[in-house]
Amino acid sequence: MNKIIYLFAIIATMVMIASCEKEDFQDNNIEEQFSTSVPGSWEVKAYLNDSIIYDTFNIFTSGISRDSIVINDTIVNFWNFQVKASVDAKSNTFQTKLSTNELVNDFAIGVKIPVGKIIDSDSIYMEMQFEDDITPFGNTYQIKGHRVK
Repeated sequence: MNKIIYLFAIIATMVMIASCEKEDFQDNNIEEQFSTSVPGSWEVKAYLNDSIIYDTFNIFTSGISRDSIVINDTIVNFWNFQVKASVDAKSNTFQTKLSTNELVNDFAIGVKIPVGKIIDSDSIYMEMQFEDDITPFGNTYQIKGHRVK
């Protein structure tokens, strides 16, 4: 009887280990897919209340770690910004409740990205708010576009 109990315990342990490894692999695979879809150049347009306010310009994204990215408009087409945002690899989203613009040296300017997502690795959408706007954080700009191939 004891041999049957031991055999059952060994089998149950092996099944638990196998299932844990599968979940870990799936989580890593999701993170890898997001990290390979993040870096790149994007051709986007800026909107305010669904009205276009800035025609086609480029932004750049790069992954800096497993859980954050950098987004920038270093050519200063729309707004002079470079900010970090946290990443949720499972949902292909990114956001920052308040990040400091890394390109403005005179004083720290806050930037918020309440919503950001990469769609099917070839489209980007984000909502941005800037502290140095006429009304600080008063406008929510929609930035949307596609990957430059």
